[in-house]
Amino acid sequence: MCSSDLGAVVFLSAADTDLALITAAQEARLADTPDAPSLRAANLMQLQHPMSVDLYLERVVRHARVVVVRLLGGKAYWSYGVEQLVVACQASGAALALLPGDDRPDAELRGWSNLDAATYDGLWALLGQGGAVNARAFVDALGALAASVMAVGSIAYAVLQTVGSAYILFVMSGGAIPVWLGVVLVLACIAVYLCAS
Repeated sequence: MCSSDLGAVVFLSAADTDLALITAAQEARLADTPDAPSLRAANLMQLQHPMSVDLYLERVVRHARVVVVRLLGGKAYWSYGVEQLVVACQASGAALALLPGDDRPDAELRGWSNLDAATYDGLWALLGQGGAVNARAFVDALGALAASVMAVGSIAYAVLQTVGSAYILFVMSGGAIPVWLGVVLVLACIAVYLCAS
């Protein structure tokens, strides 16, 4: 873990034991897979003031693809942080899991999260069971999730760029090249370029 680097995955908890376990699992993962997505862990106790939350969201969370927060005491424990984190993750497209800090389900935290039920339950179970093996499975799962979020984002970006280029052709041609034809032309140019490379 590189705590001073921006992380593809952000893990927040008020429990030092959680942070130590996840950090050690990430270090082991990086030893096995040096190009694994980065993980940044932080203690919620350092993010109690709204200004510190806002700064952390701006400097760290907005760059993340996956954000996991383990909250003992539910949303009430970190109400402002949860609300702002949800907004930030919606804006960036990051996956968000707000997990209970104990073995009791929390419908409110689940409702604020944006993961499917199976992924959410799997992550929560791995953290709840504890231990080095489960921590490693947890960071592996987060890495896979980050890779899939990045892939979906890349596809959306590529589509947006293609349509944008087609629209430029439409405008520059005074409407003579319809957008649909511009898309075909842009994709043909990309295909020729890739085949020639």
